[in-house]
Amino acid sequence: NRGIRQCLQNQQTHFVATSQLLNVLSYEQVLARGFALIRDKHTTRPITQCCDLPDHGQVTITLKDGVANAQVVPSVC
Repeated sequence: NRGIRQCLQNQQTHFVATSQLLNVLSYEQVLARGFALIRDKHTTRPITQCCDLPDHGQVTITLKDGVANAQVVPSVC
């Protein structure tokens, strides 16, 4: 019984540590710090550079508390 309890305790400790790491690394935590995730509205592909903005100019912006649609005005990258 002692060996089984120790094994379960080790698994629980590992689970808690992994869960905390997953939470720290999640993009939701980055959004909570004031950043935004911008995606092409049609392909949902993340936009990481100005030159990756879609020709149709429609994007979604994910913020900490929700998602907004936006129309991008073309500019020189």
